[in-house]
Amino acid sequence: MNKKIKIVYLWAEVTGYITGVLDALCKDYDVSIDVVHWDKSNPDTTFYQIDKSRSINYYKRSEHTQDDILKLLCDRQPDIIVVSGWQDKGYIWACRRYRRLHPKTKVVAGIDDQLRGTIRQRLGQIYYKLFYRSVIDFMWVSGSEQFAFARAFGYSQNSIISNLYSGVFYKNNQEYNQIQRFVYCGRLAHSKGLDLIILAHKRLPEELRKNWPLVIIGSGDMLTFLEGNKDQYIQHISFLQPSELHLELSKGGVGTMPSRWEQWGVAIHEYTQFGMPLLLSNACGAANELLISGLNGFKFIDGNLDGLLKGMKKFTSMSAKEYLDMSKNSVLLSRKIDPEISAASLLSVLYDN
Repeated sequence: MNKKIKIVYLWAEVTGYITGVLDALCKDYDVSIDVVHWDKSNPDTTFYQIDKSRSINYYKRSEHTQDDILKLLCDRQPDIIVVSGWQDKGYIWACRRYRRLHPKTKVVAGIDDQLRGTIRQRLGQIYYKLFYRSVIDFMWVSGSEQFAFARAFGYSQNSIISNLYSGVFYKNNQEYNQIQRFVYCGRLAHSKGLDLIILAHKRLPEELRKNWPLVIIGSGDMLTFLEGNKDQYIQHISFLQPSELHLELSKGGVGTMPSRWEQWGVAIHEYTQFGMPLLLSNACGAANELLISGLNGFKFIDGNLDGLLKGMKKFTSMSAKEYLDMSKNSVLLSRKIDPEISAASLLSVLYDN
């Protein structure tokens, strides 16, 4: 395709894994990109500072009505519209009306949900097929669980694209840091299992806790719980911007995500990019793609404190070689996806169908 590709993102919160794909699009393709994004939402998810060094136009959702968004689409006449699901009714309203004028524009919905078979989801499938399916051409999914979700909502294999999310960090050398520590990176929330990782770590013998400290990175509504339960073997680091997070994760350790529910978990990919073995609950969507139990880590049943503790003890009893092998295997699995692959996956909608 020789002409400039015009893309409009109608997105929720902008984070590092979104800007990573945007950067890859700008670097590898002749594109123009406009991004409307949520700027007033959950305070735990709005700490990220958008890097505006790329030639991308950003618009705050709070300052743009659905009519403003429709006007932006009419002015830009994009080849692709990327919308973050259908939770923002103003986005869907603008897409629906724009499609009446420009039916050849490809509308792509980014989806990280999992198919759970609940009554609400089953009713949602019916509602979606009646009112949204004609608006959204493609579902852009993060993994196999999300692929099943897209199929249930009426999309054929040809209308589903993969590789929605990618971490943006890469190990630049072949030195694998075998530091002994457990690392949790994410919101401080009950759904993330923050209490589980703290309680499990405190059940380890003191000598193991001393040699294998727990580092918790993030902010959220369980900060009070964390502050009341941490001790000299548990360190808390507040939310880090990507450059700061890069430095911290590059130190290594075991990447943990003990979530009770985790639709995907981009931090899991970031762990593997730094050669960190994994200790994940089976609720993590990314576990199916980036963890092979026994090869680069272990999995436990979500909510199971004993299972989490057992996994931690497996790491503390490993030989240096076993730990190094798992580190290397995490890097291998991390290469299944990167921002360039994500960007190419999005643009594939212009060449197929």
